[in-house]
Amino acid sequence: MEAMVRRLRILLLTASLLIALSCGPLVELPDEDADASGEGTTTATTTTGTTTTPPNTTTSTTTPGTATPPTADDASDDEPPEIPDFVTETCGELGEACVDGVFDCCSGNCYLVGPLGGVCSECDEDADCPQWGCNPASPLEGIPAWCGDGLSGSGCETNAACQPGFVCDTIFEIPGIVETSTCGECSSDTPCPAGNLCAPAYDLSLFAGHWYCVPQGALPPGAGCDEPGTGDLQCASGHCAPASLMGISVIGVCSECESNLDCPGGSCVLPEVVIEGNELVVELGYCG
Repeated sequence: MEAMVRRLRILLLTASLLIALSCGPLVELPDEDADASGEGTTTATTTTGTTTTPPNTTTSTTTPGTATPPTADDASDDEPPEIPDFVTETCGELGEACVDGVFDCCSGNCYLVGPLGGVCSECDEDADCPQWGCNPASPLEGIPAWCGDGLSGSGCETNAACQPGFVCDTIFEIPGIVETSTCGECSSDTPCPAGNLCAPAYDLSLFAGHWYCVPQGALPPGAGCDEPGTGDLQCASGHCAPASLMGISVIGVCSECESNLDCPGGSCVLPEVVIEGNELVVELGYCG
């Protein structure tokens, strides 16, 4: 909303400037009879007042039907109008909200995250970066996207954006809203050493994170886990539960329980991802 208001204000001010420029300077030609007597004056009307020039004391001769070309002295008489600063300050700096990179951002790149909006960034795709990929951004916190280094957690669209030894894989997804891929140590359980499993580490501030290899049963409550995969084996509790954001399952989190069957005499409260201010945080699941 602030970006839209700013753009509207700039358009209105620019329109006012153009109207002012198109209206001046106006020149009132002297009366022919007055010229003949040498007493004519020329009055120049501008937007700032009226200036009267002294009578013309020189005589010039022109050929009928021809125009006298302007000289350098003539051009220097008219000072160019001052252009207010606001005309040039039409683009947003890195981290400012945006809708369109070309019109809103000095960098020319607006990193969009679905209905959450966009943020002016160094890049919005891997092609904007000289070598590796484009790291994700957060419109909620005003964190711009920037070109990564191809290492663990660096943004990517394909394996070409990751350094040797790292692979590109989806780490965070909310269907229809955001999907983020980053470079990681693994993309399945296969590349990890024996006895290790491929688990996700989440960075909710950027809807990102990375995949890495962990020993079986090593993850504490609240840690990210591969819920549709081997998450139960990754968690010390033996339970990798789905955590939902506004009713949509988005990540797996090591929890005390996954269902009421895991809570003798009680019920299982599943973990949730909630919005606190401009941040996303995880509320742990528990037996209630």
